[in-house]
Amino acid sequence: MRIALIDTGVDTRHPDLRGRIARVKSFVDSKPRSSRSFRHGTAMAGLIAAVANNRVGIVGIAPLAQVEVFEACWQLKPDTDEAACNTFTLAQALVAALDAGVALVNLSIGGPADPLLSALVEAGLKRGVIFIGCGCRAC
Repeated sequence: MRIALIDTGVDTRHPDLRGRIARVKSFVDSKPRSSRSFRHGTAMAGLIAAVANNRVGIVGIAPLAQVEVFEACWQLKPDTDEAACNTFTLAQALVAALDAGVALVNLSIGGPADPLLSALVEAGLKRGVIFIGCGCRAC
C-alpha cells in the first residue's frame, strides 16, 4: 500500500525506514541543514511504516507500506516537534498526493479551518481517498 505523508521532511536514511520511502517531494523554499530538522516527519513515517524485526526502534502500524513524503512544513527548531506550514505549501502537497493516486493521506497538522484545504480534502474523499489526521497540540 502507498501512503502519502504530508508533513516536514523525513530522514530517509533512518534505519527503521530503510526501503519504506518511495518518494520525497518538497514544497518548502528553504532546506534544513540536518536530519534533526525532520524530526516530526520522521516520527510520523516511523509510526506508519517502520520496519519490523530489525532490532531498531519501533514497528510501524503498516510495516510493509510505501510512504510517499510530501514536505509542506518546516520545523521551527531542531530537536523539537514545532513546525509551521501554510495554505500554499499544504495545498501543493495535497494536489501532488491526489495526483499520485495514493489511497491514504496522513496529515498530522493543526490550525484554523481553511476553505482551500477543505475543498481539496473533499475532492480526495470523492475519489475514495482516506484521510488520517490529527488536529491537536500532541501531533
